[in-house]
Amino acid sequence: MQHTPDVIPVDTTGRRLALTRRGINAPTVVFETGLGAESDDWDAVQRDVETFTSTCRYDRANRGHSDPAPKPRSARARMCWSAIHWAA
Repeated sequence: MQHTPDVIPVDTTGRRLALTRRGINAPTVVFETGLGAESDDWDAVQRDVETFTSTCRYDRANRGHSDPAPKPRSARARMCWSAIHWAA
């Protein structure tokens, strides 16, 4: 059974990304998805890893349960998102 992700705000416009967090302890393992896939593809692996440390996976904008990305996209917008992402 797959876990329902939390849908969290990531910027001041209210845009949200789907984030699934599991496990406890450090370090946190972040499962990154690419090539048009969705974070659900990591579900089985995340369940194994969560038994000994914290984990998280997320759906990128326009994928899975996440909101669409704003358009037009710009380098400045990407830098702002990165700053928010790493500050959390």
